[in-house]
Amino acid sequence: MTTRTEVLARVRNKQQTLETVTPEEAGGANRPLRIILEFERARDPAEVAAEIREALNISIEAAPLSEAHGETVDSAEDGLARFTAVTIPGVTAAEVSDAPFELGYALADATGALTAEPELGTDFFVVPRRGEAEGLDNFPPGCWVDDSGDPTPEAPHWAVQKIKATEAWQLPPPAGGKAKGEGVRVFQPDTGVADHVELEAGMVDTARAYDFVEGKSGAVDPMNYSGNPGHGTGTASVVASRMAGLIAGSAPLATLVPLRAVTSVVVLDHGRVAAAVEYARKKGAHVITMSLGGPWSSSLRAAIDKAIADGVIVLAAAGNCVRIVVWPARYEEVIAVAGFNIADQPWIGSCRGDAVDIAAPGEFVPRANRSPSNGGSPTDVRGGQGTSFAVALTAGVAALWVAHFGLPAIKAQLRPGETVQDRFIALLKATSWRPPGPWQADEFGAGIVDAKALLAHGLAPPAGVVESVVAAADSLRSVYTALAEAVPGSLESVTEATKGPPSSRRYAAELSHLALAKQKRRNAGGVVEGLASDPPPSETLRRDLQAAGRLDLLEALS
Repeated sequence: MTTRTEVLARVRNKQQTLETVTPEEAGGANRPLRIILEFERARDPAEVAAEIREALNISIEAAPLSEAHGETVDSAEDGLARFTAVTIPGVTAAEVSDAPFELGYALADATGALTAEPELGTDFFVVPRRGEAEGLDNFPPGCWVDDSGDPTPEAPHWAVQKIKATEAWQLPPPAGGKAKGEGVRVFQPDTGVADHVELEAGMVDTARAYDFVEGKSGAVDPMNYSGNPGHGTGTASVVASRMAGLIAGSAPLATLVPLRAVTSVVVLDHGRVAAAVEYARKKGAHVITMSLGGPWSSSLRAAIDKAIADGVIVLAAAGNCVRIVVWPARYEEVIAVAGFNIADQPWIGSCRGDAVDIAAPGEFVPRANRSPSNGGSPTDVRGGQGTSFAVALTAGVAALWVAHFGLPAIKAQLRPGETVQDRFIALLKATSWRPPGPWQADEFGAGIVDAKALLAHGLAPPAGVVESVVAAADSLRSVYTALAEAVPGSLESVTEATKGPPSSRRYAAELSHLALAKQKRRNAGGVVEGLASDPPPSETLRRDLQAAGRLDLLEALS
């Protein structure tokens, strides 16, 4: 175990020998480590930086989280104003991989921050992609269906037909409504988009698009990096492709607003995604869809909560190959979507569990395939695997619903304290369908999305009380349940976990890393060679768990 004294000494030594690097060298794996600090109220970054330098004798740079990505923000309207991005020049995440959270806690103790979450990247959300960098050899067993069974060439619309979107398009909207998602803005934090024939003219809003990777307007996927180039292009086509080509999105008249927030969905920098969600809220998003995932993040949860409170529908992919649902889908507030196939069976790689709300096609979903594996072809179309596509289809259905009834009519139907998200998910579940045979509701949610039944139902709430998810949600429940799934019996019940570190938001991010790492090792049979390493428990967490008499939890997670 690396102590705080040791990791701080390493940082000081690295900074003393720091050589000037070019901007190109400072990108990617050489990007300086960033730690997101959360305070009770907005703080002056200059004061935060001064406190850290004085207490710890290390060099840092501090900025409001949104501004750290190049965006000019009015602090009075910034939903992330309480979060400060602290960058440690000359030090990468890899160079403190044995104690990143301990370094974060040192910063928190020096400044009085509530949480300190290092941006490490994760490899928990695997996107199967044959012949590319990560390679099938690194995937857990049973996570991939051989692509010889792809039905796309013969049935390019099978996925939108399966969720009955094609039938929903034919339903005449009530007064004030529009068909096929027209007028609805779907914001998509992803890898950006590249030119493709299935991203037809009028589909993508380039004026609102933004690049949080490079801090500039636009969200063009440059297709020249290691990670998941082309991923955002594929998911965008599943949402809103116009039917002029081979395939159709589930909302073929919706407007897709791409936000380049990641270079790989297997490397999640939650600060970027949080800034992207906050940006989407302020730029008029009706729907936010996230085909990405990883550990808990206080800043991302805060941005999502603000968006939902403002009337935005927020959805995320349940995740791939880990089995337990990842964040942000795992947050109580977010609609989590699992994956099914053309035969109405679960996609074998889909994450599953009580956190799942609904299911949609996630195996061989027809999509624009702009990929290095095909030379970056702007015309290739083939089926994609992953819950990335299941949530993209469902986000399109959310756009159909908002357009069909119109946002004013939807809001007029809400009960006091109820959000648009609350009403949508209640109706989405109530109108879903189930294939013949047993259905595992505790694994795959209420059923499979049925767009036609959803629109035909109207806006009246289903039988029973519609509860406000945001008001009722326990902010740490998703962490408790992840620990319980990763280590059965580690917490007898979430209601009993009321004392000590497991119930402290300070440790939520670190515990979520440990829970996902435990599950990943279990799924891989203990073999994780070739995947990014996971940080060991920090000195501070170990000490506080010992004081609370809960060292058994760390032992179970190791």
